[in-house]
Amino acid sequence: MKKKYLVACGGHGRVVLDAFLSNQTIVDGIIDGGIPRENSVFGIKVVGDDSFLLNVNASDVILINGFGISKNTKLRKGKYEEWISLGYEILGIIHPTVIVGLECSISASSQIMAGAVLQNRVVLEENVVINTAARIDHDCKIGKHVFVSPGVTICGGVVIETGAFIGAGAIILPGVHIGEQSIIAAGAVVTKNVFSNSTVVGNPSMVIKS
Repeated sequence: MKKKYLVACGGHGRVVLDAFLSNQTIVDGIIDGGIPRENSVFGIKVVGDDSFLLNVNASDVILINGFGISKNTKLRKGKYEEWISLGYEILGIIHPTVIVGLECSISASSQIMAGAVLQNRVVLEENVVINTAARIDHDCKIGKHVFVSPGVTICGGVVIETGAFIGAGAIILPGVHIGEQSIIAAGAVVTKNVFSNSTVVGNPSMVIKS
């Protein structure tokens, strides 16, 4: 049986680890250079830093993406793509308190945290994070590497493209299209489409960078 290792165990990593343990899923170790080796987080031992992976066969282990967000989604996306190129399998998680409607399509590498709700026919692509108590209504499509922060509300028929970041408590109204690598600030209320690589803030939202 393949062993499972969480890579990066900061704030987001601990939330991910908590979700795995809540699902009674075994995690065999933590890879994080910022935590002394042999220390434990929630009873799971730290096995080393990134160099640990030099001594294992990619076909023998499964990685869990513990990277969160600093200024954008690029680090998390970059690590995921690096691991995939090296042949690693990446495992996501659905917290046991999540509600998932009918005919949803959820990538095996996506992470859905406690209290989130996905209504029917929602699509989550690779390496997506749906954070604590976020709400996603019917027929939404969430592209690769999108990070949805806690308490976000995404209304029906919304499309969010690759690498976008949705800040805590933001609201996206029905049918809106969010372009690639865009940043929606915390608390923004998005009433119209957002072009790629844009940053929007406010209620109603306005573009401050494009």
